[in-house]
Amino acid sequence: MRTQSQRTKVVLLLAAIFVVLLFLWYFVLNNVAVNRSISLAPGATVTQDFWVNYSGFYRLGIVAERKYPHEELQCLLGINDAYGVKDCAETRLKYSWILSCSGAKETYSGTSDKIFGGAYATDWIETEFGGFQAKHWERCRLKITFVNGSPLLAEANPKLRVFTELF
Repeated sequence: MRTQSQRTKVVLLLAAIFVVLLFLWYFVLNNVAVNRSISLAPGATVTQDFWVNYSGFYRLGIVAERKYPHEELQCLLGINDAYGVKDCAETRLKYSWILSCSGAKETYSGTSDKIFGGAYATDWIETEFGGFQAKHWERCRLKITFVNGSPLLAEANPKLRVFTELF
């Protein structure tokens, strides 16, 4: 009788852990609508269709691994900072983008000349080039046309990222 009670407790504990992990996955990891590798080659056009998972403000960004010193990669991605990183030894990334949601009822656009911010971690840098307001399960299409850039960025495994911050 005692072993059956212990087995029941173990099964309930495992089920609770599974539910908690599923909950965390849904609310924390599921806030990224797009996270895919892209080519930043001049002349390349990237078109990405996606659904948004939550209602709220979404950010558009390009993430690159830290294969180069911070200032050099920051410059290659076109990020200017308070220290005036403006002169690059290599060509800065130049692009234009158009985003349409709700069957093209809402359209946003911009260029790499206007960077909204960036994010930094130990192993990657992100340039955030735009944002938009969306509703749960809204269908969107992002089209980015790359005009110029350094071939060094290809070695940094660039990724397109569209995400919202839930908390």
